[in-house]
Amino acid sequence: MKSTIVETQIYTLKLNQDIQFFTETHGLKPYLFMDKETCKCLSNAMEVPIIKEGNRISIDKEALKLENGYLAKYKGHKIIIDDDIPFGEVDIR
Repeated sequence: MKSTIVETQIYTLKLNQDIQFFTETHGLKPYLFMDKETCKCLSNAMEVPIIKEGNRISIDKEALKLENGYLAKYKGHKIIIDDDIPFGEVDIR
């Protein structure tokens, strides 16, 4: 399921609705796939940055310089960085 959450601003409400729809439809807690820049925008839009550092969530936004792979969580959903996904889109699966 694709969700576009960045155009001129972050649409966290749309992302939350799409996550809820996925969860209700499939009965699963989805992973969120997005490119690094979309993740940065999502992190900046939240009051507490979502960057993962070791086994804990960090407030260090520079941790986004990590390579592709599991990087962060958004409301309990793991974020997987995939720079093949266009900026502003989130693949919910």
